[in-house]
Amino acid sequence: MTIKIFITPVYPYGNDHYYHEMIALAEGFKELGHKIIGNCNYWWQPEEQQFLINEDIDGDYDIAIYCRRYVLSFEHLLFRPGYPNINFNKINILNDRNDFISPIWLNPHYSIFDLILAGSMVEGLKVPSNVRPWAIGLTKRIVNSIDQFYNENEKIEPIMGCNFTTEHNLRKFVNENISKLATKFPYKAKFTSAPDNSNSIDSHYYKTTTRRHVPEYFKSLNECLMFSAFCGYMEYLPKLYQPYNVLDKIWRKPHALLNDISSDKSKHQFVFQYDSFRTWETFYARTCPLNLDFETWGFILPEMPKNGIHYLGMNRFDFKNFVDRIEAMKTEEILSIGIAGRKWVAEHYSPKAQALRLLNYLKDSKKM
Repeated sequence: MTIKIFITPVYPYGNDHYYHEMIALAEGFKELGHKIIGNCNYWWQPEEQQFLINEDIDGDYDIAIYCRRYVLSFEHLLFRPGYPNINFNKINILNDRNDFISPIWLNPHYSIFDLILAGSMVEGLKVPSNVRPWAIGLTKRIVNSIDQFYNENEKIEPIMGCNFTTEHNLRKFVNENISKLATKFPYKAKFTSAPDNSNSIDSHYYKTTTRRHVPEYFKSLNECLMFSAFCGYMEYLPKLYQPYNVLDKIWRKPHALLNDISSDKSKHQFVFQYDSFRTWETFYARTCPLNLDFETWGFILPEMPKNGIHYLGMNRFDFKNFVDRIEAMKTEEILSIGIAGRKWVAEHYSPKAQALRLLNYLKDSKKM
């Protein structure tokens, strides 16, 4: 098959124009032996001196995968009456890193897609029939960058590492509370710097990933016994899409007031935009990931990890119980969870696994 990738050709790199999921799918489909083309050249690989996705404007294809930003940029052309710029003889897929802030697929125009891959999905909300759960997952760049520092025989630092570039309100809340309680395995910030050599491969990827590629950070993931991967925003119930109207804000007031006097903040809040690059980087590295308990918080992933087997998850906002549980564990137990998490993520969220998952979605929905 031939898969055509549609992304917004914006250069130089900035404003977060980094199309991670499209890279992962292109890598996965190439590994499966399929041909990849695009509406523009994208993702220069200096090691191979070639683009991963090569421009082919008029070439035939079987499946079109549209990036969220491409669709938003060209809505005025894609959604004209009769949809003349959509080829309905092909399979059309939208990859949408849904951050729970007014998902674009609530618009009825998005029913034209055979499949929508939506990230950061949560339980308790109705979604269109063409939407399926998705996740950021791994790419070869992440795998190779972590592997170069991976050595299971090296001494590991007995701490809970922390390295955040964006302090969501959830991260701030977690950082403040865990750092007060952790003693046996201290909660410690691991600050990192950008690559020094502006001509290096690492500097190239630092730029093209909009500052997400930091070798020093990948090294620290393999050196810390545990690493914080908490991500997302806390918001008062009920679960509603954002931005909110006046009535939505009124509905939230009772929970906001109860939250101020409650000892259990989780009773009156939910978490959205929980998926992050750090989630998958910590799973793949030697470290043991620390995160919210995915099932307790109603997170929906295509394949769910198991708390205590693949990662250590906090049940609601019970910080004391979470820290006590960890500090009662032996280092060897925590290391074994990190190893199991690495095997799990390599099996279910590698580029090849993601490409196969997409094909299975299409088969299940009888689109192939």
